[in-house]
Amino acid sequence: MKNSRVFLIWFMVLFMGVMGWAQDQQAKSSLSLRLGYGLPSSSTFNKEYRTAVNAQVKDTAEYLQGLGLSSSYLPMHKLSGLILMGAELEIKATQQFWLVLGSEFWTRRLNTALDVAGKINEVSYTIQEEGKINFYVIPILATVRINLPFEIARIYLGGGLGYYLSYLTIKQQWNWLENSETVDTGLRDLRASGQALLPHANLGGEIKLSEQISASVDLRYPFGSIKSFKVKKDTLDSQNVGQKLIFTDPDGHEQQFKWELSGPVIGAQLKFKF
Repeated sequence: MKNSRVFLIWFMVLFMGVMGWAQDQQAKSSLSLRLGYGLPSSSTFNKEYRTAVNAQVKDTAEYLQGLGLSSSYLPMHKLSGLILMGAELEIKATQQFWLVLGSEFWTRRLNTALDVAGKINEVSYTIQEEGKINFYVIPILATVRINLPFEIARIYLGGGLGYYLSYLTIKQQWNWLENSETVDTGLRDLRASGQALLPHANLGGEIKLSEQISASVDLRYPFGSIKSFKVKKDTLDSQNVGQKLIFTDPDGHEQQFKWELSGPVIGAQLKFKF
């Protein structure tokens, strides 16, 4: 939390400084609305966390099938991408150099489920389990862009830093009925957050549509990961609050949850110049 305040203060100081300097230079500015798709590598989630969750659901389904019940389950898919939206302020410093401040919102949900039904010794069973994990990321970005010498369209290279605020919500819900009577039911709501300051590279192209409006395609590539998440809420075990988020991997070992964010972030932007 302390690091978040320090970065936000730094961001505001930089923002005010750039705005004042740009006005002195009579620099042109643009405000962009951005829609895109992020492709983080997500190695820990895809190879360890997701694999362990799917193995547990599959083993439960097979065990209940062995008792004579019919079952079906939905495996959790890989985290292959996140939808994002955001905005950025781009300020012209010189003919070739531009300063950019922006922020985005990334989101993605993944599900898993288990459904079981049948009879054993005249007892009718209905078992339902459902799991959901939601990812949310708010990167705050500062970038320097350099225009390349092309005349038909504006092409630029750049780089900068992003402060990534990430949130996870993990929900597990279950309901066990015997002869239509509830034997066990419950809901676990676990929430955790993590932060990281990551460098990024930037490449893009822009085409002028009018004097005040242009369109662009932008590619940003962050490098690094959020190495730990702290539990903010756990309705099943309140002692977890304040602790690092831990999970059991496919080999039965406890691992610290982390999220690798390295990967392309592709966006389409509509720019309004003023």
